[in-house]
Amino acid sequence: MSSHGDASVRPPEQGQLTAGQVRFLVGSVAPEVDVRAAAGRPYGRLSPTALQVGTDGSVHLAASPSAVDADAHAAPEVLGGAEPTVRSEVFSLASTSYSLLTGHPPNPYGFATVRRARPDLDPRVDGVLAQATARGPEFRFPTVTAFADALGAALGVPAEPLRPVPPPGSTGQWAAIPAPLAAGGPPPHPAFAAQSGPMPATTPPSRTGSRFSGFEVSETTLSIALLFLVILVGAGCLSLFLIV
Repeated sequence: MSSHGDASVRPPEQGQLTAGQVRFLVGSVAPEVDVRAAAGRPYGRLSPTALQVGTDGSVHLAASPSAVDADAHAAPEVLGGAEPTVRSEVFSLASTSYSLLTGHPPNPYGFATVRRARPDLDPRVDGVLAQATARGPEFRFPTVTAFADALGAALGVPAEPLRPVPPPGSTGQWAAIPAPLAAGGPPPHPAFAAQSGPMPATTPPSRTGSRFSGFEVSETTLSIALLFLVILVGAGCLSLFLIV
C-alpha cells in the first residue's frame, strides 16, 4: 500500500459523484483490497474516507480505517465481531459505492434503490449492489475485483479519472474545489474536480421510507401492512368474544 502523506485528499461524506468517477474509484482500489485480503491483511472497514487520491491521480487506501464512518459501511458479520474477509470487503466497498453515488450513507436498516437518488442510472446497478450487500457472505461476489467489474458494466460509462485541485496558496493537505454545476443538477462531490465536464443533472436524494437489504419498502406498503395487522387483531378479539 502506497503512502502519499499530505499530498492526498480524503473525500468527505456529502455530495454525489458521477457514474464514471465511481467506476474509476472502485476499479482503481479493488485490486489493492483483494491483494490485502489474499495476504491475510484485509482492510476491515472500507468507507468513503478510506479512499484517497494522490496528486498524480492515483487512488489508494488510507493507512487505517476511519473512526468516523467505518461502522456505517461495515458488513453485518464484522459488526457482530467476526474477522473481516474478502466478502466483507465486498460489502463495505458496495456500501461505499452507494454513498458516493447518492451523496449519503445507506439507511442503518438496509439499502433503498440507488435510483431513488440517481434515476439516471441503469436498474442493473441496483442488482449489483443488492448482490454485493447480501446479508449472507456466501451470496456476495467472491472478490472485490469481481464486484468492481460488475458495477462498472452496470454503470455503463467509461471510468472518469479524478484529480484533487489545490486552492491558490494552499499548503499541506489539499482542499477541494468543486467542478462546474450542470444546469439544475446537484452539487458535485466536493473533494474532487472532474477532468472532463460537469455532472449530469439528477434529482435530490430522498430519505423517506424504510430500506432493507436488497429491496425497498415504501410508505404505502407499510400503511397497507399496518391496516392488515389492525384487521387481524380486530378479528382475533371478535373471535375471542364469540367463543366466550
